[in-house]
Amino acid sequence: DIGLRYVRGQPLNLVCFADADFAEGDPDTMRSVSGWVIQKSGCAIAWNSQLQSTVALSSMEAELTCLRHLVAEVMALRKDLSLWDPDVAAVPAIVWEDNQSCIHVAQGSTKYEARKHVALRTMFCVEAVERKIIQMEYIRSESQTSDVLTKCLTGTATVMHRNNMVNHGVHEPKKKRCAAA
Repeated sequence: DIGLRYVRGQPLNLVCFADADFAEGDPDTMRSVSGWVIQKSGCAIAWNSQLQSTVALSSMEAELTCLRHLVAEVMALRKDLSLWDPDVAAVPAIVWEDNQSCIHVAQGSTKYEARKHVALRTMFCVEAVERKIIQMEYIRSESQTSDVLTKCLTGTATVMHRNNMVNHGVHEPKKKRCAAA
């Protein structure tokens, strides 16, 4: 049995995973898929997987589009959760991202001069970092929990990421036994 498991004593801050597949979500339009997970007390409280509304011209742009949607959700959740737990808004949400270009742009350490719509996404994310709404952290792609929301994975990887989302630790999938012939 699998279900959501919340554990007392976990960190108060929100922990997030954001990922996008670049130009693989829809082979006809070449639109990317965004996937993100927000956890509190070690378990998912919000998640999303959807085709992006515009075509991204780079993997960084696809990741930044995903990040913008995640940041908007984090801002709304922090406001709602602070009614019950004022400490939630006192610490930034940790965002685990596997695209280093996206991290550098969101942290404002790299200027990204591009079209206006990309600049707006960039500034929205940079502001969230500056205001300590989020804190960007790098995670290796194979450890990126939100991968399960953006692409087809092996059975082992799917189970690992699913278990991480719902706070069940990492378990190997049970092997099916074949009936004797």
